Amino acid sequence: MASQRITDLMQSTACESEIKFYFVTKSGSIDEASEDLKYSFQIIADFSSCTENLLWVSEANCLKFDVSSLSKENIFVLEEFEGDAFQHLALTKAIVLGPRVVISCQLTDDAVPNIASPIYTLALKNAVVCLSGLSAERRAEIHKLVGFMGGLWTKDLTESTTHLITNTVTTAKYECARGEDLELIKSINKLN
Repeated sequence: MASQRITDLMQSTACESEIKFYFVTKSGSIDEASEDLKYSFQIIADFSSCTENLLWVSEANCLKFDVSSLSKENIFVLEEFEGDAFQHLALTKAIVLGPRVVISCQLTDDAVPNIASPIYTLALKNAVVCLSGLSAERRAEIHKLVGFMGGLWTKDLTESTTHLITNTVTTAKYECARGEDLELIKSINKLN
């Protein structure tokens, strides 16, 4: 599925459509939702031709979804990117978004980035991050965080790379990036 604007997704939530939005809270009630989650729901509802496909679900009910049955036509909006419900949904092909993504995309009429990762915020939208000098465990953690912030990562330093994250200045990638117009993040603690 190519990147799609929130308004396009919302307009395709006609009752006969397969696209469904799920807004997740502890109990499945709008009453306990944050203002951002309520606002993201309202944004979708205002553009949707069929509110039957806009559902409030509890974290417990999220665990009942069959991992293999969910697709990109199932869009989950969660406030927290942690816990059992989030971990369960992250294993699926469903689109998992933070409420700020819905709000940001609607305000700017931008597309939701077409990446495999759940997206909590668009802080790194249009960023392409390369890593150097990090352990495999730390690389995996940073890849996950970059995806959560709407960014992409690449193994190789290319001309599309916008940021290099490293814990040392003695790598070939660092030397190469120093001569380019790249944002160099020398201390990986900035991501914590």
